[in-house]
Amino acid sequence: MVTLPTYIETPSRTRVTFASSMRRAVSFPIFLGALLAAGVFSGAKLNILDPDTWWHIAVGQRILQTHTWPHADIYSSTVSGTPWIAYEWLGEVVMGAAAVGGLWTATILLVVLAGVLQLLIYYYARLRCGDCKPAFVACVSLIPILVPFFTLRPQLMGAIFLAITLILLEKFRQGQERALWFLPPLFLCWVNTHGSFVFG
Repeated sequence: MVTLPTYIETPSRTRVTFASSMRRAVSFPIFLGALLAAGVFSGAKLNILDPDTWWHIAVGQRILQTHTWPHADIYSSTVSGTPWIAYEWLGEVVMGAAAVGGLWTATILLVVLAGVLQLLIYYYARLRCGDCKPAFVACVSLIPILVPFFTLRPQLMGAIFLAITLILLEKFRQGQERALWFLPPLFLCWVNTHGSFVFG
């Protein structure tokens, strides 16, 4: 009995694997996530002109220029020189770095952060209910509530950290014990980004 060499079967196996990978990449849940991201894009880009945005960008760019944390308020006209701690320094550094290219690059950061938050909420909802369709409907109903919240401030990054924390805890609840190992580095970043870490 003659057997064919195994390498003859390899191309077909490769084609099957590639085809199944492509099917997963363009699956229905991914399509719904892309629709959510598109919906967020149209709303988030309108909120770039939040008054606090410029304060955070200025502080972040000063940290990047001096490589030190500010210890006194130099921006206020009435209390200039007052001792002050930049407790949101990590988020401000990210914002300051993103704004190097001006308003255009700052808007890109806002849209990316808003899209990431919405997709994380969608993923968490899908984890909880086990179905992408009700998760999508829930996230669509949240968009009008979330759009005013999509401003370029460290609190948006804090919301992202909160969503990641909920996802990790849900994965732990479902039996993936190693998910908890991601919490310490997550909180290390969160504590230095926004005061919302207390919710975690």
